[in-house]
Amino acid sequence: MRIPIVFSFNDKYTVPAGVCITSLLKNARDGVVFDIHILHAGNRLSSHSKNKISQLEKHFDNCTIHYINVYDAFKNEYEVRNVSIESYYRLLIPDLLKHYSIVLYSDVDIIYNSDISGLLEINMNKVSIAGVQEYPNKCTKMASAYIKSLNLEPGEYVNAGILLFNNDKINIDGVFRKKLPQLLGKKLLYQDQDILNILFKGQIKFLSASYNYNLNSIMQDIHIAKPHVFHYTLNKPWSKPKLFGDAWWDCYKESIFYDEAEYFSFYKQNYENFELLVNIGSQLKKYGIYKLYYFIKKVQCTITNLLHRQSYKNLRR
Repeated sequence: MRIPIVFSFNDKYTVPAGVCITSLLKNARDGVVFDIHILHAGNRLSSHSKNKISQLEKHFDNCTIHYINVYDAFKNEYEVRNVSIESYYRLLIPDLLKHYSIVLYSDVDIIYNSDISGLLEINMNKVSIAGVQEYPNKCTKMASAYIKSLNLEPGEYVNAGILLFNNDKINIDGVFRKKLPQLLGKKLLYQDQDILNILFKGQIKFLSASYNYNLNSIMQDIHIAKPHVFHYTLNKPWSKPKLFGDAWWDCYKESIFYDEAEYFSFYKQNYENFELLVNIGSQLKKYGIYKLYYFIKKVQCTITNLLHRQSYKNLRR
């Protein structure tokens, strides 16, 4: 069984991408081969980075790795929340990989815990994409207001970290290619994720949360002991302590990308004063000073709300 899968990243994410792909290949069942396609801009992914990733082919016999240069595609698109233009490259999948009926897309801030080949057995006949709901059970007022401003419903909004593309349906319908240019250039808060939700409204199949498990999943009261996928949204485990971060570091240590000095430097920098900070936090809470935290959170929420409103105005232009 051969599975086409797409990643897109730049030099900054070479090691995280390598660790992500390592976890994918390590957990694949016998007989599954991944045809890995890496979308990149020629000036943003160096030969050195490509060579490092390509070393995986020497360590695993269940993959082929191909690089597709998208040149300056989306170079002027809106960037926000430290999400780079590489995120937009997934919008090219129906065109660049149209020779595949179904294609799997994956972010690189992900760790695979088990075989995911079962995803390719899902019936996609009547849908254009498949992914995991962002808000299956509950949604904050601000997030709900923003999603509704896009003429979408929170319960029907998909997280784009793991996606299945039904290229056959997308290209036959032609709506995607026709309407995509109308949304590019809009300053949408969640960029291409918003675009995908808008364009494929009513054409999305929702997968089990096990295929895109993150902190938000727990906040949604979804409890899965061993999900197929850990998705590290917001802060990344290689830069800051993170929920489920141990899974990333365990895979990193066993990968060809492991650097002992980097590993111990991370723990020294992030945990050197850990107990002291916990004790300070406990004392602040005890004496009520921790209310300052809630004030700061309120300010952050206000700023986020303003961003949501601005994104709504940009969409309506």
